[in-house]
Amino acid sequence: MDSVRFAKMHGIGNEFIVINEPNRFSIKELSELSIKLHDKQSDIRSDGLINITVSNNNNIDLVMNMFNPDGSEAEMCGNGIRCVTLFAIDNKMIEKTEDIKIQTGAGILTTSQIADTNNIVVNMGSPSFDLEHNIKISELDNYQIGKTIDITVEETQINDAHAVSMGNPHLVSFIENVDAWPLEKIGPLVENHSLFPNRINFEIAEIQNINNIKIRVWERGAGITKACGTGACAAFFAALNLQKTDTKDVNVHLPGGTLKLSYYDDNIYMEGPAEYILKGDLQDY
Repeated sequence: MDSVRFAKMHGIGNEFIVINEPNRFSIKELSELSIKLHDKQSDIRSDGLINITVSNNNNIDLVMNMFNPDGSEAEMCGNGIRCVTLFAIDNKMIEKTEDIKIQTGAGILTTSQIADTNNIVVNMGSPSFDLEHNIKISELDNYQIGKTIDITVEETQINDAHAVSMGNPHLVSFIENVDAWPLEKIGPLVENHSLFPNRINFEIAEIQNINNIKIRVWERGAGITKACGTGACAAFFAALNLQKTDTKDVNVHLPGGTLKLSYYDDNIYMEGPAEYILKGDLQDY
């Protein structure tokens, strides 16, 4: 491989290999590169590969393309977009730190760096319960958008789960003890359930009090990760809809850390850090 400079970054434990290679790789080549970089023998395994390019559109600052370890392209990644923002600012790809417009597979999202910190605020957009293209509605009895669904995987019954779109599909189930629940076993079965033709991200959530939610995540194409920004937003929106919380500001606690979420004017805002782990050249790996 020729020289490809990279930064390995993370957002509360959700790790990414970030590159800036405009016009060098096709989507297929980026997919293949992600698979290679996340081989079990790789020394720089992470939760995904992100390529950032400066947009030619005057109304958009950056374009991000993210690929899961299995090579599939993700529509959006909440922790990843914070890393994208910090990387672009630090590498002078853009000349501003606020109101940064980033094109993702889920649409254009806006980010801002909090002055003198590595914290990034992201307008994650408007969540939705409409997953018409991600659920085989014909397999459900009397399905209604915004209502919970019940599914069975092997001998495990998952009741009153919420299907939520944050630009990518999520299924959220509220339980009493997320740490004791067998996510390692059940997660891949939910992801690949016949009900979800495009597969799905799966969150188990525990309401600690009206201001604090604890979750664990099985990410589509990646497996268990320490954090998932869109998953945190999906759990928050589901909790609001089920009246498990009535506040517009919550802390969502994940194994890798905590995200601050707010819900105003039909949009979810997420605040959290972006950090560097190492920098280097992919040809050395």
